[in-house]
Parts: sequence; structure tokens; C-alpha cells
Amino acid sequence: LGVGTSMEYSIAKYFIKPVVSVLPKDTIHPFIWIFSDFIVESVEEIAGIKNEILNCKPKTLRVIDKSKDHFIKKYVI
Repeated sequence: LGVGTSMEYSIAKYFIKPVVSVLPKDTIHPFIWIFSDFIVESVEEIAGIKNEILNCKPKTLRVIDKSKDHFIKKYVI
């Protein structure tokens, strides 16, 4: 995970495309969790949620504003 990954996630959200992240359990960074529409532990799991992925309403770049607002409410105000 790095700058390239964050850029790909951002572009996917810009084009309102679903993001499926494949990560081991308990290793999720908040950025990945916020930008992902689905998180699985293995590539094989994707087949089991294929219809959900194809029929979901993907997150948009609004996740940035929602996350910012949540942070401000929780830590600033």
C-alpha cells in the first residue's frame, strides 16, 4: 500500500466505481476502510459477493467530507 494505491482508490471513487480490498483480518488502515466498498481476506471470497459488488451503490468522493466531519465532531469540537 502506498501513494499509488491511494490514488487508485480516489480515482475509483471519483468515477463512482466499487472498490474491493483484499487484506488480512485486523490489518485495515482507516483510509482503506473508508474508501473500500467491500473488504475480503482472500481473492477467492470475491466470487461469493460478486452479485453484491455488481449491484451496489458505490461510495463517492463524499466519503472524504463525511470522514472529515466525523473527525471534527469526535476530536475537535
